[in-house]
Amino acid sequence: MVTFRLNLIYRPEDFSLGNFMKSQAILDNNGEWFLERVEEFKKHFAEKVVNIHNNLSDKTKSEALDTLIAQCQNELQQAIIEDSNGWKFLFPGKHLLEEYAKTESLGKPPVLQNCLIKELSANPDKIALELRQVIQTIVEWKTFK
Repeated sequence: MVTFRLNLIYRPEDFSLGNFMKSQAILDNNGEWFLERVEEFKKHFAEKVVNIHNNLSDKTKSEALDTLIAQCQNELQQAIIEDSNGWKFLFPGKHLLEEYAKTESLGKPPVLQNCLIKELSANPDKIALELRQVIQTIVEWKTFK
């Protein structure tokens, strides 16, 4: 969880130009650079780099990292210990099934997954309403709104 959230912080940053210097020539007719535009270009990117660097530094300083870890600990504790269904949203079901299949020596994880699919298709009343609605939408080639 901490790794995932740190990856979100260090995600690729947007260095796109947008409309910056749009339709402006950067070379003259002789192939020489317009130095003022080159300087403007350098300044534009230097400012972006500094802003992104400062933002990342703020988000990853020691205190921020401690806060992030504490938040993850709290979320995990609430999802597992307290009487809630939070664990259903916090832990990926496919991974849980894979781990369960390994722990119980049930063979390859797809075997368990296929058995569950077969059982649930034979007993659709055991499928949660939300999942039934998703399945129905897909079967009817509708779009999600």
